[in-house]
Amino acid sequence: WWAWKNTDGGGVLIQKMSACRDERHAVLATLWYNIVHNALRVWPWALVALASIVLVPTSSLPLTPGGKPDHEAAYPMLFALLPAGLKGLVIASFFAAFMSTVNTMANWGASYVVNDVYRRFLVRGREDRHYVRISRLATVLIMAGTVVSAYFTDSIGDAFTYVLQFTAGIGVVYLVRWFWWRVNAWSEIAAMAASIPAIFASSWVARKLGLAVTEYSSLYKLLFMVVATAVVWVPVTFLTKPADRERLKEFYRRVRPPAWGWGPIRREIGAEGAEKMGPILLLWIIGVVFIYAATFGIGQLLVGSRALGAAMCAVAAAALAVILRKVRDLPAPQSE
Repeated sequence: WWAWKNTDGGGVLIQKMSACRDERHAVLATLWYNIVHNALRVWPWALVALASIVLVPTSSLPLTPGGKPDHEAAYPMLFALLPAGLKGLVIASFFAAFMSTVNTMANWGASYVVNDVYRRFLVRGREDRHYVRISRLATVLIMAGTVVSAYFTDSIGDAFTYVLQFTAGIGVVYLVRWFWWRVNAWSEIAAMAASIPAIFASSWVARKLGLAVTEYSSLYKLLFMVVATAVVWVPVTFLTKPADRERLKEFYRRVRPPAWGWGPIRREIGAEGAEKMGPILLLWIIGVVFIYAATFGIGQLLVGSRALGAAMCAVAAAALAVILRKVRDLPAPQSE
């Protein structure tokens, strides 16, 4: 979890938290998101996957260009088992989900290209109509690149693994920036830039060392990406200026990060009562126990041991009670 681009939740989750009324609501909303996203949503997928193993045997699956059974084809093949009315509904929902994702990613990507690059650094001060035309062009180019990538991709799973490996280095930066005041924008840029040669170097290093491809190879590549990018972004952090001092002070006042990584800023503003790392780690462990116990407890209730499932759900309930007690102790919001 600490070696990918959403290690701290990502910009989308942070925007949702920022839209909440106060810190207490933000924590509760994020907690609810984790329950639904991890403990509940995964099991309809898992049940369909388990059903596909029984209803669509491996011998019935088409082969990939590499000659292996294409297990990703099992899901659409299940459509043939549905009655006519339900089949149409499922196919419509499938395309609706697909188009909503494509639409979101295309607009999101065009927004990055135009607002964060083109409008900011290349062409400034033009009328809005000009930037709208550029955003449309960016959308077309992004979709063209997507089509080309899809053509050369044999497996969705392999593509997802590649994205995880490519963003492993920046994930550590996103995590460390909450605990160390020296991390700045150049740290993130350096990690992103270093990921490009590092992802190619990982395969070269594996060949030179004669490492056989195993089920753990992708994990080893993640670790390699983390180390290789850290060799770049850590020195860059020390060689570049930190973020604006006043912005750092405001961040410390609002977020109250642990003092050990924010000593200079804490001393400058004379802050008292900083968060200690021990309670934060303990609460994090309790949160992990809650999510895992709830996820696998529900799974045991559905397809495993009812007794074990009930016990795991009880553990999840106890962990949730501790978390809610901590949420209740959060400071009340202050009026602006």
